[in-house]
Amino acid sequence: MIMKSKIKNEFLQKWEKYFGKAELPFVYFYTPDPGTAIMADKNKDWSCIICELARVRNGESLAYDESGLHYGGSSIVYRTHLESLTDNPKAFLGMFDCSARPCVPKDILSFSIPMKKLLTMLGNIDESFLITETWQTVRKRIN
Repeated sequence: MIMKSKIKNEFLQKWEKYFGKAELPFVYFYTPDPGTAIMADKNKDWSCIICELARVRNGESLAYDESGLHYGGSSIVYRTHLESLTDNPKAFLGMFDCSARPCVPKDILSFSIPMKKLLTMLGNIDESFLITETWQTVRKRIN
């Protein structure tokens, strides 16, 4: 599901308001047409989605076919996809897999959210802990 421009703009405004200059998150979604995205190299003996995310964080768009769910670190995508099919989807804090840790900076964790849950959170953001003085202290640290 691709974010509609209204939702995208609202998200970007809220991100800047509450997270300042912190790195933007990335989005993954299913599409039968990856457009100009680079197909991930599946000819390797072993591949890790998490390790390849460094390319995404540097601005590249990557595409995976269905075999991508069998790559190392794919649970970040697969579990979130399964949750998106439920009535009350949950979000996941991750990056605790020892095999993936060498691929990410030491102070990075993942937070994977099904779109349905993200839209609910976006609707509640102005009434969340992000409006507190305590969050302002955290925000200064992440900027």
